[in-house]
Amino acid sequence: MIRELELAPKFGLSRADLAVKRRQLVEGEHWLKEGRPKAIWWTQKGLDALGLAIGLPESPKEPDAPAPAAVVGHRIPDDQIPRGAQNGLILTHGRPGWWTADEAVVVNNVFANRKAILVEFEGRQMICRVRDSRNFHPRMLIPVRRYGNIVLAARQPRWPGKW
Repeated sequence: MIRELELAPKFGLSRADLAVKRRQLVEGEHWLKEGRPKAIWWTQKGLDALGLAIGLPESPKEPDAPAPAAVVGHRIPDDQIPRGAQNGLILTHGRPGWWTADEAVVVNNVFANRKAILVEFEGRQMICRVRDSRNFHPRMLIPVRRYGNIVLAARQPRWPGKW
């Protein structure tokens, strides 16, 4: 199963176009609405039906051939997440439904410009744009989005060091 948020770029469709196609399919068979907050999850049967609906050729299925692992985003392995109160939600309950495929670790949040923090992303340190850096804490795991060669924080913490 795959989330609709991750599926839209793979098919080259917008989320609105994907929602139109989804309304033509059967809930529970082709797609599910699960999680907190609610997210749309597509089943394999739904992906096949979606491929036919948008005009992709049907590929022959080989039951013995292993499916290639799709690399979606940059995730930090669970055993390498920094231990601390700022990552308590992720360490105890896992990543929330609104979490993005890319994530980074905050290195420093004290700059003269409060709209920037220093993060470690894909093995290198880079500046990440944020709305306000006061609630980010060092060693905090954050969801990010790529925008060309720029990294943006996908969501802002509501309290200092906490989601």
